[in-house]
Amino acid sequence: MTVWVVSGACRGVGKTWLAQRLSQILPQAVCAKIGHNPRKQGRAGDYFTSVGGFLGFLESLRGCRHCVVESNRLALRGYGDVVVFIDAPRDARGVRKDAPTLRARAGIVIERNPQVVVWRRVVGPAVGDPSTADAVCALFQQQVRFISRA
Repeated sequence: MTVWVVSGACRGVGKTWLAQRLSQILPQAVCAKIGHNPRKQGRAGDYFTSVGGFLGFLESLRGCRHCVVESNRLALRGYGDVVVFIDAPRDARGVRKDAPTLRARAGIVIERNPQVVVWRRVVGPAVGDPSTADAVCALFQQQVRFISRA
């Protein structure tokens, strides 16, 4: 199973949106989140407040090829087969102090100046199918437009 970890520089960069859409594009995928706050209604995926709880869930999955998890904690620990970091908009407030570390540990950085060639190099082997890889990179492009407008 390929574990995709979505992290971000601050609140409001679209981590949840990206994780949910990514799990819809990837074949046989589930979506999860590790967070501190109570789960918000209407959010898809399994919610965990601890890394241990998530890892137990991960071990229980059968027949899944991909697990997309929104988690800065996992990204900081270097966990995940594909780690995605969403950069902050230009004038963002509340940027995490550990954002440079999250960025450095990510294989894919979504920022105002997209690195599509790097994305394809990371995504291609993770998904195996060129059309799915194209769809994932197109999703990342949508996320870049969101950052640029914010």
